[in-house]
Amino acid sequence: MLRTELNIKHATHEILEVFRIHALRLSSREFVCGVLEFAGKVCACNVAVPAGTHASFGFSEETTSADFLAVTELLAPEFLPGELTWRSLRVENLTVDKTFVTEGTKPHHLSYHLYGSDGSLLTWEGERSRFPVPLAPGAQLTVPLRIRAPDVAGEYELGIFHVQETVAWGQEPIYRTRITVSPNVVVPQCEVGHIGEFEYSKDWASSLDVLKSAVRGGERILEVACGMHPLSLAFEHQGGKRVATDLCYPELQLAKLYYRERLTDPESVSWLCADIEQLPLREGAFDLIVICAALHHFPDPIDALSRLKKHLAPGGRFVIVREPCGTNPGDVNYLEQLMLGFNEQQFELAEYACIFDRAGLAIERMQLDFGGSLKAVLHASGASR
Repeated sequence: MLRTELNIKHATHEILEVFRIHALRLSSREFVCGVLEFAGKVCACNVAVPAGTHASFGFSEETTSADFLAVTELLAPEFLPGELTWRSLRVENLTVDKTFVTEGTKPHHLSYHLYGSDGSLLTWEGERSRFPVPLAPGAQLTVPLRIRAPDVAGEYELGIFHVQETVAWGQEPIYRTRITVSPNVVVPQCEVGHIGEFEYSKDWASSLDVLKSAVRGGERILEVACGMHPLSLAFEHQGGKRVATDLCYPELQLAKLYYRERLTDPESVSWLCADIEQLPLREGAFDLIVICAALHHFPDPIDALSRLKKHLAPGGRFVIVREPCGTNPGDVNYLEQLMLGFNEQQFELAEYACIFDRAGLAIERMQLDFGGSLKAVLHASGASR
């Protein structure tokens, strides 16, 4: 078992990285440390099946909508005429003995039928969308849906179906929703930051700049899902209090060890191992809530932001940085993380804007670095959803 109380006077990045990897390996095997219940919460929501095992799956010769549950709504159901883009839908495999895989001679996909506002069928064969990784019984997965909008503006209905190629379409849709096609769809405004090939150091520095620009002296800052290197501790914050929280107790211990000799006032920082669904913190207690490279890991980002918003004081803000923006279902790193059991999700810029709006948050500014790393400063605008 990994000891989390480490007696090391000078922790280095290398040491921390070794223990971070070890902690994550333990976590991915449902390791429990103290009050930590890491698996199935933030990072291990998906049950992945090892690559190369799909040949042993017993495919059924029929498909039914009862096999799936749509866990979340389709985000941003507004489209430009003729637009070919991505939208996300989180589904759950309700079966006890079927694993759905987009491989083999009878691959499984999600697709759609498109209907007019009067219910008439306009498109039968919608774009096909792969399951990024095998979807095991009882598991959830956010599937990037490829959608082609009609060329003519108007109101339509989209029915999302499961289809097993050469076998059948689902008898009923997994999910139905109305969509709007209009040339007047509002495109979220976003500043352009760094361009070119992604560089981690520049992206981190850019995130820190966005955070520091939003911080005022003496403010109370809460960072959730902070991991081992909380962004909010990367600068001196005179007169203010900071709380760093994460569900992974070993990572918090390593972070505390690393920062206790690097902060001018380590007593101004509190460390808390907790789930955001049950934060033991007073509502309205913080002026700023920071989320760095973590929002897309929450199964329901809207719910996560709505819960956290209760802890904002009047006039408080969110700073959300290093969010992967843009959809590439074939991205190697994305697929590897899913196969390891991490809840990876990919969202378009329009989807992030929709997430913020449904959580009752208004955008003060957004910035996109390297074409795919989103930073946003938000404030409360009203009721969630």
